[in-house]
Amino acid sequence: MKTNELEASIFRRTLSQLKKGFYLVDDERVPIRGMIKLRYNSILYSEYPDLMCDSSGIVKETKYIYHYGESLLDLLRKVKKSVFLCSCSSLNPGGGVAQGREGLEEYIVVRSSLYYSLSSYSDNYIDTDSRKRGGQGYPLNCRSAIFSPSVCVWKDNDGEIINNPYLVNIVTIPPVLVTPEQKDEDGKVKKSVLRRIKGKLKLFLSIAVEQKYERLIIPHFGCGPVYGNNYDQLLELLRGLVSNEFKNRFTEIHLI
Repeated sequence: MKTNELEASIFRRTLSQLKKGFYLVDDERVPIRGMIKLRYNSILYSEYPDLMCDSSGIVKETKYIYHYGESLLDLLRKVKKSVFLCSCSSLNPGGGVAQGREGLEEYIVVRSSLYYSLSSYSDNYIDTDSRKRGGQGYPLNCRSAIFSPSVCVWKDNDGEIINNPYLVNIVTIPPVLVTPEQKDEDGKVKKSVLRRIKGKLKLFLSIAVEQKYERLIIPHFGCGPVYGNNYDQLLELLRGLVSNEFKNRFTEIHLI
């Protein structure tokens, strides 16, 4: 994975701002939005939420909306009352953000308050009040996810402070690592591994239902060179789940 010293330096500034709870604009303190909710309402999941008896939140149909080539930050700002699926490291909050690694989790952590939530489940927590005492925490197990509501995004693609920061809701899940031996000659992931990938998607969809989100934002989850998932198969698994176990649960699924 590539590293970028500029990203690492932006993260160091972001971390300093998170510790203070504010950033400066024209020498004026601007409080980071959503910090209290993020501190007390983030959740570490280690199993699927129990939705068997939950009949609330039934909608008519699900619309798939494609945003290929669109800026992720623009989409997160635009799609209101949504939840975003973000791949993450199972070992450390923020993955390799301190070293300037350029993954999806690192990109979001550098520009937002997401690290404040993730680090609260590790020994790298920012302050003692924010640490969650229950649950396993890092390293995350194969069925773990962290729900982080009201994550404040206050920096743009270049790491500069924006005029109108906004809040997004994020579920971070470690993707399945697919080795070359777990693919066939056409690059398709073998069925035994697909079951694990399907479990990751099911976990995200279950959390979205429990938290009452009808709009989802789903990127190429685990489909880069690091994790090696197949995007066409990922979409097929997603559509299968949404058409069956999660039928009529979501109004919009935004794919980027």
